[in-house]
Amino acid sequence: MRPYEATLVSILSSCTLLDVGVALYLGRQVHAYMAKNEELSVFMTTALIMFCGKMGCLVYASKVFDAMVIKQVCSWNAMISSLALNGREKQAFAMYEKMRAKGMQPNEITFVTVLSACVRAKLVDLGFQLFETMSHEFGHVAKMEHYGCVVDLLGRAGVPS
Repeated sequence: MRPYEATLVSILSSCTLLDVGVALYLGRQVHAYMAKNEELSVFMTTALIMFCGKMGCLVYASKVFDAMVIKQVCSWNAMISSLALNGREKQAFAMYEKMRAKGMQPNEITFVTVLSACVRAKLVDLGFQLFETMSHEFGHVAKMEHYGCVVDLLGRAGVPS
């Protein structure tokens, strides 16, 4: 039996929960299988970007992202998140702006990723600006994850309550 696309994505995502050395080895094996036996879909390449980002392999994550012919919002979110996770907040914001310039509409997850980048960089004003943009410009209703980011942003920035 051949695994389904969802199975491969789940296995690749599960690898990030393992010890880094083991995770990298198994993740590479899964990627090699996918590349050999499957036409890489947007969801497979997005899972690969997230895997590489979580493992700290930003150069490879960027290569996978740049090689994608069709990029959906989930792909942009994965790259933004990968950059933010690895201390590249300015690059994460630049990627968000590039996404917007390409005409992509950010979704609720996009805002969680950029708000998380604001948290890591302690950029309170930008965080509030993005939080406002989320609802006023794009019509997204803030959810618990967004409010959590704002609370975390204020806490890490040392803003008194």
